[in-house]
Amino acid sequence: MKKFILIAILVASIAACKSGINAAFRYNEYIVEKDNSLQVEEQVIEDKVGIFYNERNYDSIAVAGEHMEEIMQKAIDEIIVKPVPEAKGVEEFKAAVLKYFTFRKGIYTVYKEYGQAATDEKRTEIENIRNELVDRRDAVTNDMQDAQQAFSKANGFKMK
Repeated sequence: MKKFILIAILVASIAACKSGINAAFRYNEYIVEKDNSLQVEEQVIEDKVGIFYNERNYDSIAVAGEHMEEIMQKAIDEIIVKPVPEAKGVEEFKAAVLKYFTFRKGIYTVYKEYGQAATDEKRTEIENIRNELVDRRDAVTNDMQDAQQAFSKANGFKMK
C-alpha cells in the first residue's frame, strides 16, 4: 500500500511539473504569436510611412503613426490582463515583454508627433529622437530575448 501511495505521488508530481512546463511554453507561444502578428502590421505601416515621408505628406504620417500606436497599445493592454502561468521567472519575462512592446509603441508615437509638427525645425528635432530610438531598438529587442531565453531555461522548454 505504501509503495502504491509513493508511486501515485511520484506520478502526480511528474504530471504537475509537465503541466507547468506546458503552461510556460503556451505563455511564451502567446507572446511570440502576438509579436509576429504585430510585425506584419508594422511592416505595412513602415512601407506607407516611407512613401508619405518622400511625398512630404505629414498628415498621413501622423495618421499612420497614431494607427500603429493604437494597435501597439491594444497588444500591451491584452498582455497586461492575460493571466500568467505559475512558472519560474514569468513576472520578469512579462515585464521585459511589456518594456519591448512599449518601446515599439514609442516609435509610432514619434511618427505621429513628426506628422503633427508645425515646423521643419520641430520635425528635425523629432526625427533625431526617432533615430535615437531606432539605434536602441536592437538593445531593447536583445533584452527581451534574453529574458525569454531565461524563462525558457527556467521552465525546461526549448523555443522554436
